[in-house]
Amino acid sequence: MPVHESSHAEGRKSEDGCGGSDLQAQYKVNLTLVLNDPAVLWSAAATKGIKVMGMAINDVLDIIGPREKPVLAQCISILIRPDSIPGCSVDDFWIDFIPDLPTRADLGAPR
Repeated sequence: MPVHESSHAEGRKSEDGCGGSDLQAQYKVNLTLVLNDPAVLWSAAATKGIKVMGMAINDVLDIIGPREKPVLAQCISILIRPDSIPGCSVDDFWIDFIPDLPTRADLGAPR
């Protein structure tokens, strides 16, 4: 992976838009997750929904489903959606489900 170098000298724009106020640079951050334990994921999402986001349990169940049949993408969304990043605003956010990928075990990869 190449290292990106840029100058942040005052009054001069770098390639990535830093150092100037008239550009709105956008960055895409990718994160790939492997689901290991749906029950643990659901518990963490439910806890965050209730304690951090102030939801009632019925709201949590409407969004992420019951523990026995969780809506996994919604669970992940509650846990990883950035609430705020100083100096930034979230322009777009989505979660893709990629079915039928081979597991690490299928590929013979070490755990």
